[in-house]
Amino acid sequence: MKRLIIGLVPAVLLACGSNVKSHGDAEDTVDVTDADTGEVDVEEEEAPPEPVLVVEADTPESPQTGTVTIAYRLIDERVPATSGDVTVEFSADGGPWSPATAAGGEGTSGLASAAAPGASHSFSWDTAADLGLGVTSVVVRITPYDAGTDRVGTAGSTDPFDVVYAELTAAAASRVLDPEMPGSPVMTLGYRVDPSGADFTMTVIVRTGAGAEVRRIVDGASQPGGTDLTATWDGTDDSGTVVDTGSYEVLYEAAYGTLPAWTATETVYIARLGVAGVQFLDNGTAGDHHQLMYHIRNTAKYSYYAISTTRPQWALGRQQGELVDLDTDDGLARPLPAPWTDLDSPPQDTTDPAGVEDDTLNLPACYTRASVPRIRVTLGTGAVSNSSHSPIGVGYPIDMPIRILVAGATPATAGANESITPGSSVEFVADTALPDEINKHTLSWIFTFEYRDGTTWVPVPGSITTDHTVYTIYGPPTLSASTMPTPPYLPWVRLVDMVCSWVGGPATASDMCGTVIDRVNTFFGLQYDIISGACHYASGNVDAHIMEMSDFLEDYDAGTFTTVNCSDCACISTTFANMVGVDHQYEILGMTDRIPLNYQIPIGRWWMVPFSGSFRYHAVSTFDLGTTISDATCTLDDDTDPSSPPHTPILPVNMPYLTYKQKLSWDPTSWDMLLRNRAGIH
Repeated sequence: MKRLIIGLVPAVLLACGSNVKSHGDAEDTVDVTDADTGEVDVEEEEAPPEPVLVVEADTPESPQTGTVTIAYRLIDERVPATSGDVTVEFSADGGPWSPATAAGGEGTSGLASAAAPGASHSFSWDTAADLGLGVTSVVVRITPYDAGTDRVGTAGSTDPFDVVYAELTAAAASRVLDPEMPGSPVMTLGYRVDPSGADFTMTVIVRTGAGAEVRRIVDGASQPGGTDLTATWDGTDDSGTVVDTGSYEVLYEAAYGTLPAWTATETVYIARLGVAGVQFLDNGTAGDHHQLMYHIRNTAKYSYYAISTTRPQWALGRQQGELVDLDTDDGLARPLPAPWTDLDSPPQDTTDPAGVEDDTLNLPACYTRASVPRIRVTLGTGAVSNSSHSPIGVGYPIDMPIRILVAGATPATAGANESITPGSSVEFVADTALPDEINKHTLSWIFTFEYRDGTTWVPVPGSITTDHTVYTIYGPPTLSASTMPTPPYLPWVRLVDMVCSWVGGPATASDMCGTVIDRVNTFFGLQYDIISGACHYASGNVDAHIMEMSDFLEDYDAGTFTTVNCSDCACISTTFANMVGVDHQYEILGMTDRIPLNYQIPIGRWWMVPFSGSFRYHAVSTFDLGTTISDATCTLDDDTDPSSPPHTPILPVNMPYLTYKQKLSWDPTSWDMLLRNRAGIH
């Protein structure tokens, strides 16, 4: 717009015809030109611009996160003030301008304006949508327009400020823990705060479902973002006491500056996953299990005790007056019983009516060599609070199935080990057979637990190891012809242990005979009764001998052996062999006719021809119905003339019957076998 500005000029100046320029008011300038014509030159001047909308923006406190509120004022000096629209942009770390995403709020159009200081407005900025993870230095610019037009006003910008967008994730390596499990296992709590390049103040708290703090595991520690972090919880509270079974919540907090903390929570469980029983079972043709017995129940001979076939050989149980099976009354885990080492008697319990411990024990098991063991595992039923010392539950089932595993064994029924419950039992079959040998073994079962999170089985920290004494013998014991033998016609722990220690490896039936005969002849220090040849441990008539094994072991332990004869040695030998499944019978030679003798060494003696040159009868042993003979009593002369010196000693082991007769007697045709039988035992 042009304005015509005319001022008054003094007449004197006009009269003089001079060119005059007045420097007065900026708007009162007159140029006088030609005096002859009297024409006046008029100056045209550009008018100042009309007022426009102006934005003044406030800078938020740094740092910010999430939805950031940008306060600003919309100023209009015109009368009347007009309404306006705005556009909001941001620049991240000095980069180009980009539109800012609104997070609700009052909008960006039809906004009121006013003369300074202006009309107040705010813009809610969804920083997460525009910035993502990170710590970003941003500037926000707000540009105004007259409402509904493209007439732009004066933009306003914030100063730079930081916007932090972080993400906290938590995932415990295992959400189930039994703090009482051997080895002091811990629960590993995994968490991570993104982005990298920033440090966060971390707090990790275990609390009850009601929100009460149980344990502060991480307390305001500065930890780097973008890193997988871990903390551990051993299941104790801040005082160091193991917490009760049940569910707990883990609260993770990540703070940055003055911003509200990012949080995550996770439910975890404390459970008592103890094993209360391990029972060795028969596994059919794949694994022949044999019931053992002790020959002394308490302190007296003949008070036999058979190890139960209906209860676990290994057990955790509450003693009389105690609260639960898995824990003692002070809340501590009941110690796992070690293998019982007394070979004569079971563990004693004076409070038990039978005087035998049957609550917490670990007794041996016995299988035929190369058997595949089968076991029944029973879960415990009760725990005791460490704080109140009162009985509590074991803390499962939970909302996720829990299963038990046995290293080196497979559930006898697929899936039967899943979704276990307190007191339930699961049978497992070993993946490999026991050694094909006659021996004593320590067999260890390692039990672990897992819970199913969705479709994934997650290991529970820790394990339980039970150690067991297991004997492998040659075959089913042959002490009795009965298919359901009872004491004392069960294999005695003491005798089985002796034979297994003698053999200690693979052996055939013939090998077993040789070992037993040799040990009876040399191990015990027995001496032959060269005075009367009377029996001392073989009672009864010769056709029904009973081996007084209890007396024999008592004398052996005391070192008070009396002398023995051939019936004693034959019964000792056959009893030891029958204990481990080699079917030995004693055999009576002679009796109807005396046996003329060659030179021999009666057990524990020297070369001689005893009893004036003949036996009334002689007892030996055989495992093949008399085809071969073994004799622990007499070492014979193996040279070509056993009837006279010199002598070549040979202990008869599985010697052909006719050969044996020739070496024992100078007239082998004058006598023969009278009878054979299996010795009884007492």
